[in-house]
Amino acid sequence: MVNFQKGNGFLLFLFFIFFTSTQAQSSEAISGKVLSEGQEPLEAVAVVLLSVKDSTYVDYTITDVNGEFKISEAQKGDYILNISSLGYISLYKNITYTGEALTFGNLTLVEDTYELEGVTLTAVVPVQIKQDTIAFNTNSFKVDADDNLEELLNKIELGD
Repeated sequence: MVNFQKGNGFLLFLFFIFFTSTQAQSSEAISGKVLSEGQEPLEAVAVVLLSVKDSTYVDYTITDVNGEFKISEAQKGDYILNISSLGYISLYKNITYTGEALTFGNLTLVEDTYELEGVTLTAVVPVQIKQDTIAFNTNSFKVDADDNLEELLNKIELGD
């Protein structure tokens, strides 16, 4: 039970609770939610605040499991908000932060798709067996320039 006769401590306690709850409610920040084109939240997306003047790093965070981010330590000023993740096209937004809460809502990242050039695979078969004949491709065996036929046959026999 609270002792009201020592009211100064109790009033100070009430003031502290009121002050901290109003501070928590008025926390100014830059926030938003990052989604894929399929409207799925993207986790672990890098959200970087850069200076407009020289693109230097100002603040950084990553999205949570719900795709949400919050940068709360920014000073007032003009910035570039860079949102990027591997496999997606980076998103850049020029913003002016006035110290008031700045909420972007849903930001969609587009998948970065690209086509690779075709690849041709060629195989060299070192040994071919045709009915009663075994044919060796001599280019498949490592030989020195001064090796003779006997040394090549020894390498084939040993499987070098």
